[in-house]
Amino acid sequence: MQMSFTAYAQLRLPQVAAAFTHLGYPHLVSGGTPWAKLLGVVLIFAPAPARIKEWAYAGFAINLTSALIAHLSVGDGLEAWGWAAGA
Repeated sequence: MQMSFTAYAQLRLPQVAAAFTHLGYPHLVSGGTPWAKLLGVVLIFAPAPARIKEWAYAGFAINLTSALIAHLSVGDGLEAWGWAAGA
């Protein structure tokens, strides 16, 4: 699942931290977002109530929409924001 990979990348790859700085996000956002993504993935695959899973999917949609808006606002090209639009 894409969210698992991006959560791992945010936690372990320094170039992803640099991308968050490029987008203008404060460290608090880039530090907390991967943990929320991992929690969402766990909730989707765990035997949880449907309402909880709906909120996890909604969080992923908000995250991808925010990523697209952030990339467009700093003038990034298709190679930077295409994954968010195509997910």
